[in-house]
Amino acid sequence: SSNDGEWSYSAGDVDAQNHATFQFNLRIVRDENGTSSMTREAGGVLDVLGFSTKGAVMTIAPGQIAMLASAEDNCLFTEQACGAILEISDNGATDAQFSVLPIGSVKQENGNRDILHFIALGSCKRTEISE
Repeated sequence: SSNDGEWSYSAGDVDAQNHATFQFNLRIVRDENGTSSMTREAGGVLDVLGFSTKGAVMTIAPGQIAMLASAEDNCLFTEQACGAILEISDNGATDAQFSVLPIGSVKQENGNRDILHFIALGSCKRTEISE
């Protein structure tokens, strides 16, 4: 399982028209104390959801991780600040499922604001990193 070693998660199998926007590649590393962290290259959908290029990872169950994001600019769904929850769950030796729950606001035509209700579900490839 991905509870040991270093793993890469890649959601790159997106249609050609949306590939640059919706793909992501994460590298998850677990240190000698069992603490996991994430690194990734800037660009794509995770930027506008508030994810930095480095961050902490929560292990919520064997083979299942989650990351929280927050940012005060460059936000897709809000005017001032944004964030998201990304959860990844191993699904076999080379596959995983993910969900993304953005934190956002929707401004109605009358000026009132509502909570953004949106969840993205998908699958991605999981690769063990050996150096």
